[in-house]
Amino acid sequence: MDIARLKSNHSHIIDSDNLPFLNEMHELDKDAFICIGCQAKALPCSYKPINKKRAYFMINDHENGCDAYKYEQLLEKVHTKSITTESGFPYPYPTKLYLQDILNKTNDKKEKNIESRSIKYISNYANNTDKIKNTSFHHHTAGTIRPIVKHFISFPYDRNNMLSLPMLDSSLSTYNQIFKKISQYKFDLLQWKKSYTDIKLYYARLSLEKDSIKTNNGLITLKLLFSDYSPVSLIIDTTNWSNKKRNEILDELSSISKQKKDLYIKTLNAKISQYLLQSGGIKEDIPAREMKKLQESSKSIEEIYIFFVGSLDTNNSRKFILFNDDFRLYYASLCNIVYPAS
Repeated sequence: MDIARLKSNHSHIIDSDNLPFLNEMHELDKDAFICIGCQAKALPCSYKPINKKRAYFMINDHENGCDAYKYEQLLEKVHTKSITTESGFPYPYPTKLYLQDILNKTNDKKEKNIESRSIKYISNYANNTDKIKNTSFHHHTAGTIRPIVKHFISFPYDRNNMLSLPMLDSSLSTYNQIFKKISQYKFDLLQWKKSYTDIKLYYARLSLEKDSIKTNNGLITLKLLFSDYSPVSLIIDTTNWSNKKRNEILDELSSISKQKKDLYIKTLNAKISQYLLQSGGIKEDIPAREMKKLQESSKSIEEIYIFFVGSLDTNNSRKFILFNDDFRLYYASLCNIVYPAS
């Protein structure tokens, strides 16, 4: 899970992406967390510098009727209709993004007064979390865009739910209004600037070209899918990031790229086996036209999408920049994004 509550104060919610910081500040108590929807222990995992995976909370045994557990299960399902009722969305979901200022700089250098800063962090984060009585938290604050993006992907028919991002215009108050897809078709400079100058939570498919991910002197350049001859890219300045965070993002991109490739190979091999079972013969005997059909039908509907809060670079309309170069405002996912009919 991405979030958990403090056992000592149930209204204090901690985001898993902030566990590495608490560990660095020597303020991480592994026994201090419970599920946001029940009393089950939430164990911090993968928060040390040597860990390659993102930090997360592991919960083995949820209590019966836990809303948070039901929400996690819902994230794994494909939804074909809205599940929002007159009372609102029935399970806990992120309605607000809160970024603690002291996390903006994430290089490896230690700062002074680490104990007081870490305590202040927990307090500030909790004060910006919506609190609901009892054990049901139907609205909570996210410390990164990751849980927000997951909700956007998983519930396409509930994108009119409320959402607040502090760096965006306050008139943008729903998932639909805050998320904006970057066009992959004809480039029109005037229309482009009009559409992408404002800060929003943008997303686009990652290009499948071999050089779609480049690193140079602390800059990560991600080439986004675009049909025009000139590429469109997201530029991320990681100069002030820790080595762990920089490598984590690159490893994650590599991992989901491999996941997409492995899924294609697995599906293709299954289709080839089925074809040979019906027609007889060996793989080398499959006609080129039939093999091409098998290859095309093996392509997954899931694509690698890059999500980020940012805007166009004022000096280059072919480049997007990450807001404040903040790693918490970036996320990559292998997914299929559904667009309900209007």
